This record gives sequence, structure tokens and C-alpha cells, in this order.
Amino acid sequence: MTGGNQLRLSSVIGGTRLGAAILEAHGRGAVVAGTSAGASAAATHMMAFGSSGATPKHRMAQVSVGLGLLVNVVVDQHFEQRTRLGRLLAVVAQSPSLIGLGLDEDTAAVIDGHDVLEVIGRGSVTIVDGADVVTDAYQVTGHKPMMVSNARLHSLPSGYRFDLRARRVLPRDVTVNPRVAQIAQGRIAKMVRQSAAEGRNDRALERRRLRQEDRRASE
Repeated sequence: MTGGNQLRLSSVIGGTRLGAAILEAHGRGAVVAGTSAGASAAATHMMAFGSSGATPKHRMAQVSVGLGLLVNVVVDQHFEQRTRLGRLLAVVAQSPSLIGLGLDEDTAAVIDGHDVLEVIGRGSVTIVDGADVVTDAYQVTGHKPMMVSNARLHSLPSGYRFDLRARRVLPRDVTVNPRVAQIAQGRIAKMVRQSAAEGRNDRALERRRLRQEDRRASE
């Protein structure tokens, strides 16, 4: 699922036969990938829109229903680049059962069938766990800052893993061949850039196909 507008993605796919087929395929073990808006739309609770900033504030973010592939998770993207820590903290403080995932650009959070997340890419994945959070979010009005205390914050670079069920960081797997990991990261970064480009311009895929045909013809 490409980037663009996550509300458009959820409204076009959600509640349709296509949406049901995606959920069914995912339940059988099929891999479903999303970049930018597509990553946000994959979760049960979707970060629809909001404002940037490092300080959590009331009414800073709007959450709606996503496609339901990731349960009890809310995903935000372009995380470091657009300073979105505040709104992720605000959402988790108001719904402590959720785990917040903030994805940097050129970075992937790969989640397996056991709900273990692995970070791949150039940046980091920020994880906000609000299980023990203390907040005055229910008292704050307007767009004022809210108090958020005792939230657990994890910033995980490439190679680190996190158990979403147990809510804990797992030991880093040092047995992985660094060269293999580098190749895998390069392929994912290329896929993300291509998907993002196609999300911005529906003609990108056709242009790439024509270039490939021209190269084959010249050979």
C-alpha cells in the first residue's frame, strides 16, 4: 500500500471485498507492506492527521479506524523528519492499551507472525508503550499541553527487535551476516522509494516499464 492520504486508503479499501481479502490473505501468512500512509492505514487504530511538534498537546492528533492488520497498534510515519513525537505520545496517553510506532524515513518495521518487530533501514523505529502511563489528558481542554509521565520510550535502530505482545526489547541477533543484512536493507530501501514515488504519481510505474523495455530493445 503506497503513500498519499491514509484516510483515502481506509475509506476506499475498508469494508470492501478487497479489504476482507487482504485480511484473509494476511491471516494465511501473506506479507502485506505499507509505506508512509500505507503504513498508518495497516493498523486497527489509524493516525489520520495531526500537527507536528515534540510536546504532546490536547487535540494534537485525530485517530480513526484502520484496516486492522496490526492489532492494538498505532503507526506514525516520517517520524523524526517531521517531529511527530508529541502527537504519538498524546494518542498513547489517551489510549494506553495501544503501542505507538514511529517510523523514520528509509526505515522498516518488519513484524512476523509472532508479533515480533525487527527494524531494518537507515533510521530508527520509536516505540511508545503507555501501559503504565500517568496523564491529565482527560482534564486538558483546547489545544493546551498535556502532562504525560511514566511512558516507556524505545528508540531502536536497524538490527534490534521488539516483542509487541510482551512489550519488551529482545536481544540483538549478532549471528546475522552483516553483508546479507546490508543487501536486504538496500532492497527494502529501494522498494520503499519506488512505492512512495508510485503513490505520488500514478504514471511512475508505466514510465519504469517503458524504460525497461527500451533497455531490452537496445540490447
